[in-house]
Amino acid sequence: MALASFALRAKPLLGAALQVRSDFSLGYLAARACPAAVVSIAIGIVTGIARLAIPGGNDFSWHLRAARHLIAGAEIYNDSLASDPYHHVPYPLPAAFLALPFAWLRDDLAAAAFFGASAAIIAWCLIRAGEAWRLSIFLSWQFLNALFNAQSAPLLLCLYFLPSALPLVLVKPNIAIPMVLTQFPSKHGLALTLAISLTSLALYPTWPLIWFGQLGSYRGVSPISVLPFGPLIVLALLRWQNREAWLLILMAVMPQRMVYDQIPLLLTARTPRQLLLLVECSWIWILPTLLFNSNFYAAWPQ
Repeated sequence: MALASFALRAKPLLGAALQVRSDFSLGYLAARACPAAVVSIAIGIVTGIARLAIPGGNDFSWHLRAARHLIAGAEIYNDSLASDPYHHVPYPLPAAFLALPFAWLRDDLAAAAFFGASAAIIAWCLIRAGEAWRLSIFLSWQFLNALFNAQSAPLLLCLYFLPSALPLVLVKPNIAIPMVLTQFPSKHGLALTLAISLTSLALYPTWPLIWFGQLGSYRGVSPISVLPFGPLIVLALLRWQNREAWLLILMAVMPQRMVYDQIPLLLTARTPRQLLLLVECSWIWILPTLLFNSNFYAAWPQ
């Protein structure tokens, strides 16, 4: 009798639960998840094919070589990976983990696969956040410059929308930290970051010391220090209540080396019109390439 009474009371609740699950699994997937996945995958495929037209692995070569050395048990922070301060700037060891799934591929194929996957993940994050209008970021000079160089910088945009993506701060700390500090980290993100950090130390206990020792070749510029207009960036604090203002200030303080490092600045746009204006203005950065190609690394901050 008791079991029968419980079953009668539980039947409506069970039916409601099943209905919710049905709505989630069918309605949600049909209305939101599937279209978002299709668009994201399409963007990733197009981006990967575009990247495949560029020979070599470019900046992703460091990740690939480090991953292959890690697999082979060879020295990761050797002189050949840090001899050129422009093309082989050392990364933290966890950055090599990004290349592990692609280490078996030829350099150009690996770079294309990684960058295409990064573009798909970014697109998914933007659509998932209900801000599909931000997809115009893919039309910016910063993103195109990152594509030419097979850079991991665009992937860090996920940090702005997914607190659980906190482990990406271990890839390019100078670019990731501004986005991390504009929000509260999640417990899952902290746990994953700690786990990956401990794993890297278990594999190579002294890598932080060696990495810090090789950073002397890094030639970065803090935008806030570039005269005459750099210091004016502090005026953003007039909007100190806004997350975007803090992102701008923190990015201005961090040292940067190339145009692709500034892709997080596109997140300061709060409307489609603002982002379109930033994307249009981003192409101004191509002028140093055309006018100062022989000394680009020294000229671009101006």
